[in-house]
Amino acid sequence: MGKVEAEAGWVTRHELRHDRHTMSLLTDHLVFSPKYRGKVLLGEVAEAAEEIIRENCKELDIEVIDKPFFKKESFTKETGISAA
Repeated sequence: MGKVEAEAGWVTRHELRHDRHTMSLLTDHLVFSPKYRGKVLLGEVAEAAEEIIRENCKELDIEVIDKPFFKKESFTKETGISAA
């Protein structure tokens, strides 16, 4: 009774979101796809986009699980090319 089957495997009851009448596990994957597939989220633009997304998520009580897009060491600010 302590686990719930999810798409990627098993989650514990602590990973579920609770309120008075519901229990849920909602996940989304945000993909930004510009028209010509160029790298547009670079430098200050990337930092501004990250700040806006994080502020909106905080206001809506949404947890952001960091992925390479948000990790500073994964992309260089000038080129957007993976540093790893």
